[in-house]
Amino acid sequence: MKKILYVGWLGFDNLGDELMYDVFKEVCDQYFNPGSVTIPYIPMKKTYNVKDYDVVVLGGGSLLLQSYYINILYQAVQLKKKVIIWGTGTDRLPKYSLKTLLDKNDKKSDYIPEKDRRRLKRIIQHASYVGVRGPLTYNLLKKMDLLTPKVKISGDPGFLLSRNLGEQKKDKKNVKKTIGINWGTTFNNIYGSNEAHVEDEMVKVARDFIQKGYRIYIYSMWSEDIEPCKRLYNKLNDKQHVTLSTRILNQNQLMDVLKNFSFTINFKLHANIISYAANTPFIAIGYRFKIYDFAHSIGLPNLVVDTESKMLKQDILRLEQYIHENRKDIVSRFEKTRKDYEYKLLNSLPLL
Repeated sequence: MKKILYVGWLGFDNLGDELMYDVFKEVCDQYFNPGSVTIPYIPMKKTYNVKDYDVVVLGGGSLLLQSYYINILYQAVQLKKKVIIWGTGTDRLPKYSLKTLLDKNDKKSDYIPEKDRRRLKRIIQHASYVGVRGPLTYNLLKKMDLLTPKVKISGDPGFLLSRNLGEQKKDKKNVKKTIGINWGTTFNNIYGSNEAHVEDEMVKVARDFIQKGYRIYIYSMWSEDIEPCKRLYNKLNDKQHVTLSTRILNQNQLMDVLKNFSFTINFKLHANIISYAANTPFIAIGYRFKIYDFAHSIGLPNLVVDTESKMLKQDILRLEQYIHENRKDIVSRFEKTRKDYEYKLLNSLPLL
């Protein structure tokens, strides 16, 4: 029986991180049937001995450059354990880094301490598979002189969620004039450092959409997001046209809710990814690096609005019109990129 240690930001009631573990466990159970057991690594809540496992997997999330996770993988390398990097990325880089990482030049940059960079280089050389979330993370490794031919842009593990759509496929005749709004908090750790302003703009744009005949459905991805969602709901003060979900649904339940919406507006990364998996166009609030990495990974960076924009409401209204006019092309793009990334992620399983 193959013992796999899945390392992620688990145990914090965050749907995005939990669903990536669920997806990994599901595909492993199907592939090995049942010749493997996958153990979730719950950071800082339990002690794990890497030597007790055959494979150590760094799962999805913004974990790649964090010393805590680098040290776990480095320990696995020293013990000659198999290592897989499965759709992880990074975050919390300054805004100017977006332009730098989209630049084609080969100028080297340091993003982490040299000790961590050396360890990460050794980890990548040792790993059986290295899949990163998006092109910005890929270019970051390039600028840190850490690329090898084995490093691939695998996409986010959440891209595999569409495999669960099955019987709950979108009913084109039943698309509701409803907008899903995912709201929450990052405790003001956003580009522009003004979450309150973004929330006020969301209130204004939601009222405009209600005037245009839409209903609004507000939902959260993390337990810490529930109070901000309640606050947004109370500011709108319109029970006739606005529904608030105070329960964090699992990924399949949420896909089922979103699949027939007109579109969604999402604060958190995996709210966008669930909408993408459900073939429902989204407007992504570009609050940090990882949103842009995801949007570029599917070739749709134009669906991101900048939290530093002075015209945030107008930007969202413009994208509503763009989605209305280009829905078929957007969904076609979703389906094509998902197919490509599903192949890359599932292709890692024989290497476990």
